[in-house]
Amino acid sequence: MKCIVHLIFSDKFTDGYISFMRKIMCNVQHRFIIHDNGFTLSSEGDDIIPIKSYDELVSNVAVKNNLLQCDKIIVSGFFTGEKALLKLSKSVFEKMYIHLWGGDFYPYEDNVNLLHIRKYIRYIFKRRCLQKCAGIITLVQKDYEEVERIFNINNRHFVAPMPGDPNKQINFEKIRNERKIEDSIRIIVGNSATESNQHRKIFDMLANFDGESFTVVVPLSYGDDEYKKEIIDYGYSKLKDKFVPLTEYMGKNEYLNLLSSCNIGVFNNNRQQGMGNISSLLQLGKKVFVREGTAMWNHYKTMGVTMHGINEIAKATSLSELCYIGAEERNQNISAIDKMRSMDTIKEKWQMVFDDKK
Repeated sequence: MKCIVHLIFSDKFTDGYISFMRKIMCNVQHRFIIHDNGFTLSSEGDDIIPIKSYDELVSNVAVKNNLLQCDKIIVSGFFTGEKALLKLSKSVFEKMYIHLWGGDFYPYEDNVNLLHIRKYIRYIFKRRCLQKCAGIITLVQKDYEEVERIFNINNRHFVAPMPGDPNKQINFEKIRNERKIEDSIRIIVGNSATESNQHRKIFDMLANFDGESFTVVVPLSYGDDEYKKEIIDYGYSKLKDKFVPLTEYMGKNEYLNLLSSCNIGVFNNNRQQGMGNISSLLQLGKKVFVREGTAMWNHYKTMGVTMHGINEIAKATSLSELCYIGAEERNQNISAIDKMRSMDTIKEKWQMVFDDKK
């Protein structure tokens, strides 16, 4: 049986990724080399090999043998470890596919020069890995176009999402039917405490509706601590008691209930980011605003989803007008996201990677 080794770090997505590969992609044998990133995982089993450092890819005999003997290697999440990867043999790189998430390559489009020497060195190492590997996997098509532009490379390319846990599929229809009507409008803005969320522009726009009753919920449970502090201060200064920062990590069900209670979602992110939030809101029948021209905008439009541009917020005469979504648009969006997130669709995309013969 074909064996595939997955090199991934411990993260909130990792348990779902492991479960998907075990249950849905079960026509091959899997090994999971997990880099400890401080996130506690629930996954256990003989197929999991924990490592403390990417240097173990070279120094740990058992880990190295798995890389040498397997048929394919998926590096999912390319945030670090590029220096260690470059120490691996040509034969290993010839069967390695690098699965990019967004935050592992978009930061390299700015300030990559000898004035920022550490970032420049990492850029060179990443670029070399992306050149040498058998193929690159991105979450959406336009992300690969950005990878080509940022790193000036060309390689085999696949699109495959970060899969969720098939054992914990969410009944979105039930949540939609149980949704509660809030007394005031609730708006969720962004997905994390990172500069790429571009929160300030949205706060400025929403502050113009000061005479109306609404709440602005802002997830800030992970990201950059300094940026988080700045955005909390700015949010309170612009929106006063309408501003509700979320600084603690929430469980999945609790977070879905929060999304269900919101009227609209606003994502001014200047790169592909927060697609789990966006897709869940659409699947819950919510109206979503994103920045036009981004990878996310193009991806959802291609899927047949009706998206709304950020600039519509400034043109609206009231929040009620802004939040209105027609039944046809709502149902069409739900249907498109149901199909996009189905296990059959995700399996088909990953099977293309597994079947690739360079």
